[in-house]
Amino acid sequence: MRLLRFEMKRVIRSLLFWLVFSIFVISVRLQIEEDLSLQKPQPGQTDYGTKTVVEPAVVYPQIMEDLLLSASDNHFTAYPFGFYRAKTLDAQKLRILGNLILQQTGLDPDALLQKSDAERRQVWEDTRPDEAQLNTFLQQINSVIGMGSIYENKELFAQVGLTYEEANTEYEQIRQDGFSLAPARYFCDYAGIFLALLGWFVPLGVRYRDKNPAIRDTLHVRQVSTAACLSQDSFLPYCRFSWGFVSFFRIICCNSYACTAWIKLPF
Repeated sequence: MRLLRFEMKRVIRSLLFWLVFSIFVISVRLQIEEDLSLQKPQPGQTDYGTKTVVEPAVVYPQIMEDLLLSASDNHFTAYPFGFYRAKTLDAQKLRILGNLILQQTGLDPDALLQKSDAERRQVWEDTRPDEAQLNTFLQQINSVIGMGSIYENKELFAQVGLTYEEANTEYEQIRQDGFSLAPARYFCDYAGIFLALLGWFVPLGVRYRDKNPAIRDTLHVRQVSTAACLSQDSFLPYCRFSWGFVSFFRIICCNSYACTAWIKLPF
C-alpha cells in the first residue's frame, strides 16, 4: 500500500494530471451550456413538457401523419437486426401502400397531402379505428415496408403535453426523491466521452517518466507467477482498494443521485 500511495501522489502532483483535469472540466462545461437545475412549473407557461400515453385515439393521428409524409418522400425508417436503415419502396409497393391508406381513410395520399393540417386532423378523427383494427392496419403496413419497420409490433403510445397540475406533481416527486435521471444521464454521456478521450494521457505520462534511464538503478524487478502473486498477503489490500475505487466511480458515473444531488455539480 505504501508504494500505491506513493504512485498516487506522483500522479496527483504531476502537471499533466491537472492539465488533463482542467481540459476535462472545460470540455464538459462547454458542452452542457443550458441550465439543468430543476425549475418549478409556473402557471401560464406555454410548455410543461410531455408524457407518454397508451391510447389508440392519441397515437393514431401521429402514425398516420408519419406514414403519409414517409410515403410522400418514399423514405421509411427501419431497424432490421437493430441497425438503422432508410428504406425506399418500388412503384408497386408504393401503390399497395397508397391503397391501404385509401381503404383506411377513404382518401388517397395525394388528396390527403393537399389538405391543411386541421383538415387532416379531422380526417384522422373521423376514421379512428379501435385497438384491434389499428394493429391489423399496422401489420399490413409492415408487410409492405419489410422487416424491422417502425410499424412492426408498434406499441400504442404517443407523446402528449403535460398540464400545469401534472407538471407540478412531477416536480414535487422529483424534488422529494432528491434527484432527476435526465440531467445525470446527460452529464454522464458527455463525461464518459471525454474521459475515454483524455484518460489515457495520464498513465501514458507515468509510463514515459518511468522509462527514464536514470530510474532503472532504483527499481528492483523480479519475475513472479500469477499464482504466487495472488497468494501473497500484500495483494489483498490492492484488491480491496481497487474494488473501492471502481465502486466509487460507478456511483459517480452511474448513480443519478450522486451526479445531481450529492455532488451538486455547478453546471
